[in-house]
Amino acid sequence: MFSILLPALLLLLLAMVLTAYWASNGLADLRRPIRQLSMFFLDKAPAGVIDLFSKEKGSGARTWLIFGAIWATLASTITFLMIWLTYDAKALDSFSSIGWSYDAGVMDRLAEQSLVWGFLGMTLIGAGLHINGRNNGSGIGSEANASMMAFGWFGLTLVAMILPLAIEMKDLYYAIIELAYAMIVAALFLNHLLALGGRGDSPIQVSSWFIVISHLSMIWALVFRGANLILEGDLASDLEIADVAWFADRVVMGWFPLAMFLAIMYHIIPKVSGTPIWSQSLTTASYTILFISIPVLGISESAAVSGDTMLSITAVMIVVGLVPLLAASSNLISTMQNRWQQVIASPGGVAAGSAALLLPIFALLGFFSALDALNGAHNMGGVQATVNHGILWTVGGLLALSVWGNLFPEITGRRLSSTSKARWAFWLMFLGGFGSTVTLLMADFAAISLTDAAVEAPGDYLGGYYLTAAAIFYGVVIATFIGSVNMIATLFSPEVEEKEVAVSVGMASYHLHPGATSIRELVSRGVGVDTEIRVSAPDEEDDTGPTEIGVSAALHTDDGIVAAKPEPAPVEELSSFESELVDLARWLKSSGTSTIELFQKMDIDSDGQISPFEIREGLASLDIADLPPWDVEKMVSAMDLDGDGQVNIPELDIHMLRIMNSLAAESDEEE
Repeated sequence: MFSILLPALLLLLLAMVLTAYWASNGLADLRRPIRQLSMFFLDKAPAGVIDLFSKEKGSGARTWLIFGAIWATLASTITFLMIWLTYDAKALDSFSSIGWSYDAGVMDRLAEQSLVWGFLGMTLIGAGLHINGRNNGSGIGSEANASMMAFGWFGLTLVAMILPLAIEMKDLYYAIIELAYAMIVAALFLNHLLALGGRGDSPIQVSSWFIVISHLSMIWALVFRGANLILEGDLASDLEIADVAWFADRVVMGWFPLAMFLAIMYHIIPKVSGTPIWSQSLTTASYTILFISIPVLGISESAAVSGDTMLSITAVMIVVGLVPLLAASSNLISTMQNRWQQVIASPGGVAAGSAALLLPIFALLGFFSALDALNGAHNMGGVQATVNHGILWTVGGLLALSVWGNLFPEITGRRLSSTSKARWAFWLMFLGGFGSTVTLLMADFAAISLTDAAVEAPGDYLGGYYLTAAAIFYGVVIATFIGSVNMIATLFSPEVEEKEVAVSVGMASYHLHPGATSIRELVSRGVGVDTEIRVSAPDEEDDTGPTEIGVSAALHTDDGIVAAKPEPAPVEELSSFESELVDLARWLKSSGTSTIELFQKMDIDSDGQISPFEIREGLASLDIADLPPWDVEKMVSAMDLDGDGQVNIPELDIHMLRIMNSLAAESDEEE
């Protein structure tokens, strides 16, 4: 008897290591031909069909998110009916004339498929396409292929839900569905790799790592789940492929959704708060430990885990699986500290921040219930299923709202249709998801107590809990309808989101009246490097005609304008500047790079502003400094003239010019 569990896990680990290495270092001389071949497969196959889909930037992510919103309303409705029918199994008996008959197993399957594969699956994948494309500045490889895969995923999920209701499904049919999902994820994975290949010399963001590795592991899991269904009988028993399938289930139900949750939070929270990620060490721990552990989400019975040794190893890996979730949550909460106003002001930001706060609570519940389900003690009854419900609907639902409220307007280039509707959807999702989870947990623990007391038919005493849970969960149903309608309305909103151009920041012209002023005051009023400054004489009311400024020691120009000969500005000591900024100025001088070129290198998201996170990543990529967040904050405050917590081109140019002047004066003194 030969078990393929260890070789299969080593294959996955090797694939992740090679992907990480090639994504970071490239493929040398093979890079161009492989990229061209990949683009050919994505943009040309299948011939004729791919031409039906738009190649407009953002169209792929937009299609996935719209389909995800459709599934959201369907999944929430089915889940509501499932909870309600647990309270009253005869509630829909009036539909018996059209063939309806209540089956708890069928309702559970429909609720899980519509939630995991429909709503969250399509929403998370769509968000990942936008995040990875934006992080790398070049977009994804093929927008048309991403849109086509969205239609394929939508149809495949619909078939997987409806087909078992019409015919008797065999293992071969389920295997075909699993392998079809794997092919779609493989196309998406290739799309993401092409996006990474177009980033240039920029570092790979942590959210991109989560997205790429989760897609790779999903391909591995779906292939082995399909193989387990195809290989039946003695061969499957001899290979012990059921153990591999059990680990593959943990990838599909655990690694993938949790990794995508963290990718969204690591992208949105620093963006809306305007601060870099608090700890690079916790960030590294989040995405490395997650993919070498068993997550606390989606743990099923341990029948497939054979042997006491394997059971002990699995239990240890579940303990390790708690670490990345707690590390990510504490890291993101620390990132938001002192910036709560900015986070709360954004509908998408408050949803992502709330998800980060709730994640450790559900992670701890999932940890204890997972160990109970693993060892088969059943001391916690059906708590694991309820915890999964809480993580997916509360944390996942809030992150879906953050994607709809924050990322979807970026994709469409339009303003969010209604901020008030987005806030209503947030509160309904938060209270409905968390409240229904708490009520269902109360029902689970009450059932445990009644069973221990040897009460006959304990389910007859739990109707009130399920009725209350269904009533509270109805808030989630309303939240999905409000959020999805608001998202669709954003698509047709007439208010276009104005995009800032990084090279030209500030107003077109500014009328400067006589009197004293300062560069700080001008920048705070919106004056940029390209702004035309018009100066009026003391008795002049308009800006027409020539201007004359009376000064002593005058210098006359060819236009007849009289200007003052400026007094030489005092040169500041280099010690008055941050040492890292001095090193940056020296690098500019030695490399011949202009301030605008430096700004474009650091402005990862091309929004015309450099956030503290972008400054930190830029200094690290130039091998100048690898600074903690608090040191970056001091640097930003030194350059930030308008007090918005970010640095624009005029602010960077002014600060670099001051340092350059000091460097020139120092050089003159040495000579």
